[in-house]
Amino acid sequence: MTTPIHATASASVQSSPAAVWLALRRWEDMSWTQGAVEETVAEGQGVGMVRRVRVAGSDQWQTERLTECDDDRMTLTYVVESGGMPGINDYRATVSAAATDQGTEIRWDITATTDEAQVTSSTELLSQMSSGMVYLFAAQFRHPGAPAHERA
Repeated sequence: MTTPIHATASASVQSSPAAVWLALRRWEDMSWTQGAVEETVAEGQGVGMVRRVRVAGSDQWQTERLTECDDDRMTLTYVVESGGMPGINDYRATVSAAATDQGTEIRWDITATTDEAQVTSSTELLSQMSSGMVYLFAAQFRHPGAPAHERA
């Protein structure tokens, strides 16, 4: 029996929502992962595009597909294609940028399913993933040498 699981993480940065969204919507560019992702290969453009990701220290590729990209809401959603994460199925991440009084809140929401016996460990893994992704993404807006798009 499969059980739904969920994890959410957020980070605030003192950059404009437009600058954060500009970086976020370049979904195929994972240079912000600071070496956590060793290689990325993108195929296609826009919704439906596929990105193949190889995490540092692994020879396994994970295939992800962009399923939604809404410039007005500054939200995108992607899924991990089947077999991409052992023990975790139906992986779906929604990433968003929203204006706050001090800048922008970046949010990473992940939903998936797993076997009932793996709920605790799989939920912990999703929590680590969402926290890690949002932290690494936000870090590019916190450093003095931030990319030009952050200063726009």
